[in-house]
Amino acid sequence: MKFLILLLVLVLFSVEATAAFSTVHMQNRCSYTIWPMAASTVSTPQAMSWKPNGLPIPSGKNLTFSLPKLLSVDLWARSFCPNTSGLCATGDCDDDYNCIPIATTMVRIISGSKQDSYAITLINGFNIPVLVTPLGNKGCSATSCSVDVNDRCPSELSVKDLSKDTIACKSACNAFKDNHYCCTGAFDNSKSCQPTSYSVFFDQACHDAISYKYDNETKFKTCDTGATYVVTFCP
Repeated sequence: MKFLILLLVLVLFSVEATAAFSTVHMQNRCSYTIWPMAASTVSTPQAMSWKPNGLPIPSGKNLTFSLPKLLSVDLWARSFCPNTSGLCATGDCDDDYNCIPIATTMVRIISGSKQDSYAITLINGFNIPVLVTPLGNKGCSATSCSVDVNDRCPSELSVKDLSKDTIACKSACNAFKDNHYCCTGAFDNSKSCQPTSYSVFFDQACHDAISYKYDNETKFKTCDTGATYVVTFCP
């Protein structure tokens, strides 16, 4: 009986130990506080419980958390948030933790049973520079969008604060809601969805990042499962 109990404990420990596929270590090197957010493609209790949503990271501070296996995850940072309640100036949408915001730099990690894929995407626009550095496994390379795209954002894509300073840069899809820019409807295929002057703008600013819907064939990098992903905002 004691042997069966011990075996059960070992099995449960093994399941718990493999529940998290890797670690995310967020670093805030911006001069202001950020509020990290995450969204996943599934809504199981396991997928939802790990999220760092609502936790601020002051300037110069870090936040570390684990991610479940077999999950596609989008990570981003909100900025210029009120201290009490209300929406942040960038990275928020309708006060909904499960939404995908506009004008926001996003990090996507897709975990597999043996290998992860990861990339930075500007499909929804840009708000904060970011660098992703995998640690712990050999042959895994960093990817970045370290340029402050806000400084060169076209006026028709610009998101401004009350002082008329650009604090985020929309994608053309966000700004114009057009199938041509969003690669939706008749344009939702790799032949019809081609680079536009706006996606080229984002690609030239941050070549490592995905700039439009079908721009992901060479932008995703891979790493063996179990790495630590250091996500640095304002590197």
